[in-house]
Amino acid sequence: MRSFYLLSRTFPSPLKPQIDRGIVDEETAEICSCVRAALFLSHDIRRDVQVHLIASDENREIVIDGSKVRYLSPDERSICMLLIKMNEKKSSRRPWRGVTAKPFTSLQDSIPPGTVLVALSGHGRDVRQLKSLKDVSVVVPLYPPSRDEEQSLKQLRAIPVKRRKTLPSHFIVLLNNYLDLLEAQPCTP
Repeated sequence: MRSFYLLSRTFPSPLKPQIDRGIVDEETAEICSCVRAALFLSHDIRRDVQVHLIASDENREIVIDGSKVRYLSPDERSICMLLIKMNEKKSSRRPWRGVTAKPFTSLQDSIPPGTVLVALSGHGRDVRQLKSLKDVSVVVPLYPPSRDEEQSLKQLRAIPVKRRKTLPSHFIVLLNNYLDLLEAQPCTP
């Protein structure tokens, strides 16, 4: 299972009339690009992926489960409409078409035990140096993280991975492609 944790300060609140006219602000477009990169393959949804949209200032988390999500397409409008729907449902115990909104307490509580934690940062390893990443959780901050957030990632023993000069969504595509290659090849000790 791959999990992508997209860290944001707040959730954007796109308006349906603006989306219908194709007017989307930068923050919303970046979140849509990251969800598209993490969840979609060229012809299908990645069923082994979960996307966690975390709004730290609002203490909210939206989880999109690739194995259960329905009626979501890779276009910006579809993902924006999902954000609108989840902003209306501040929290829900039951998933709605494979999407759940819930309170966010901490990253440590959200990440399942036993997974390899990879954090996107300005310094660290090259992604090609990572081996045997069967269950991986990837933290992608959509803003420059504070010192406290960097410290909490260090406490969680996150492996820092170089971002290079790419957008977060491009990094997610590269990482997904690399992980697909690793899964296709037999692991050698």
